[in-house]
Amino acid sequence: MFQFEKDQNNIGIIKMDQPGKGPNVINQVFFESFSEALKKAFSDKQLKGLIITSAKKDFMAGGDLGYIGGINTIEECLRVIGKFHEGLRYLETQGKPVVAAINGTALGGGLELTLACHYRVCLKDSKIQLGLPEVTVGLLPGGGGTQRLPRLMGIQPSLELLTLGTKIDPEKAKALGIVHDLATTQDELMEKAKAWILKNPQAQQPWDDKKFKIPGGGVQSPGAYQVFAASNGMIAEKTFHNYPAPQAIMSCVYEGLQVPIDQGLKIESRYFAQMVVSPVAKNMIKTLFFGIQDCNKGSARPKEVGPMPVKKLGVLGAGMMGSAIAYVSAKAGISVVLKDVSPSVLENGKNYSVKICDGQIAKGRMTEDQKAKLLGLIQLST
Repeated sequence: MFQFEKDQNNIGIIKMDQPGKGPNVINQVFFESFSEALKKAFSDKQLKGLIITSAKKDFMAGGDLGYIGGINTIEECLRVIGKFHEGLRYLETQGKPVVAAINGTALGGGLELTLACHYRVCLKDSKIQLGLPEVTVGLLPGGGGTQRLPRLMGIQPSLELLTLGTKIDPEKAKALGIVHDLATTQDELMEKAKAWILKNPQAQQPWDDKKFKIPGGGVQSPGAYQVFAASNGMIAEKTFHNYPAPQAIMSCVYEGLQVPIDQGLKIESRYFAQMVVSPVAKNMIKTLFFGIQDCNKGSARPKEVGPMPVKKLGVLGAGMMGSAIAYVSAKAGISVVLKDVSPSVLENGKNYSVKICDGQIAKGRMTEDQKAKLLGLIQLST
């Protein structure tokens, strides 16, 4: 999983190379070997610094959703994500410089790994994507993304990336301050990483400095009050609170940025565990990730969801759409129960079918018997 080597300047290089997989992903194998690889590297007393990169085309695709989707208890989730947090905090608190040499796409936990490094250099390639898209499958960044990103770039710009799951290219990432430098070739990428290590023999994350302040102001600043109020309103308008992840992300940022980062990571872990075991996330992962992958590959399994004969249909709401559905269903010979809380709305709903039938009769396209049969299939209920 991790290849380790040292150059002539005693700079260590860890290359992620997960066997049996396309891109590198975070799963049980990763959790078991990550901390071990870091401790082995830092045990070398002559080590001047560490570069983390990938032996594959992409840096890391993020979490293994098959593995994450199989976690069914909060306790299990807290245990595995705790290992990741432990490894990342160990990485950034050894006093030696660590550089992420981002040679390809880094999403989700892959980007979170780079955020724990003291410096980030990325290949300048428009095809490379950087982002934290967990919210798109009902999750939130569980590897410190809700804590490190706002501490790095401020509350408002980080919330835009976190709650929307936006993916950006390296140049946009540099403009936002997510990466520090860009390189045009693989050789230049490693040269810049090594040069920074030699110029910065001791390294500390800004949030571990006692004088650290959140860029743009903390949670209790006037600007942040406006951001949280507006963001909560926008989330409610877009999700109707049917998707809990965006609100959980807001809570992670709001609560976590008022305490030291170690406590903030614990807060994030608890919200992450709640999302992982929720039916919303499990269903979104199954359909919006694996289901769409199957369709794109042409390997969708139609036998699992075949044609289903419908003999009786319930329609909730007798407005314009419900009334139209009731009509076309009855016309197809399906028995319909049209339900609404208002008797007057129900009558108007059935009258929709009456008017269409009368128009068809006037044109000679329907008989009175056919009208009576169709209307007889529509039952009204409050």
